[in-house]
Amino acid sequence: MTDQNTFMETVRAVAEIMKAAEKPLSREEISGYFRDMELSEKQQEMVYQYLLQPKEEKPQEKQPEVSRRKAKTPLVPLPDSVFFKMYLKELRRIPVCTSEEETELYERLSAGEEAAVKLLSDQWQPRVLDLARRQEVASDELADVIQEGNMGVLLALSGMLGSGRKAGWQDVVDEAAREAMASYIVQSARASDAGKAALAKAALVYEARKVLAEDLQRMPTDAELCRYTKLQEEELADILGFMKDGS
Repeated sequence: MTDQNTFMETVRAVAEIMKAAEKPLSREEISGYFRDMELSEKQQEMVYQYLLQPKEEKPQEKQPEVSRRKAKTPLVPLPDSVFFKMYLKELRRIPVCTSEEETELYERLSAGEEAAVKLLSDQWQPRVLDLARRQEVASDELADVIQEGNMGVLLALSGMLGSGRKAGWQDVVDEAAREAMASYIVQSARASDAGKAALAKAALVYEARKVLAEDLQRMPTDAELCRYTKLQEEELADILGFMKDGS
């Protein structure tokens, strides 16, 4: 994948489209979003299977060599949704490799065998769940955090395909999963803070308009609101538009 940022943004966008769609997207419709990317057939299949996952994961049944944090770290509660339970059921069906079998898969990956990417990404799904549950997020955010972690795993494994790497595979993948989840959490927090700031400014404008209307015995002009609230004209216009849309 020549542009990982574009690829990840496209995957996230398609995932959101699939969430909002009244009917499931077909394989052809999903593939259409990646038409301009240089994906092999196996890579397209992995993306397709990834997007079809219910984006939720496995309970605390097995936790193989995952977390570097203390065992006492509180775990995020699992969402009690039908889709999450379906996904947990699917995870339980994944055959668990022994350490020797997994090492062999990494060696095949380093040698350039594309099938090893999917097999190893399956092995990492329960581990990503464990990592995600140790993040400081709400239960209703867990599915999205898991999705980002799985995408980080997929990209890390794809990056090692044919690399000839001899060791340290798990550390690379573990770090990629953690970084992907941390990046999402930071971006989500920023978006949340931005939304709260917008609501606070809207409340400020609303109260300012009431106060000025009482003092002036008429509705204030935009210029008067700007002077009173110390907001710029463009920012005030955006807030008034936001208030109008929400009314």
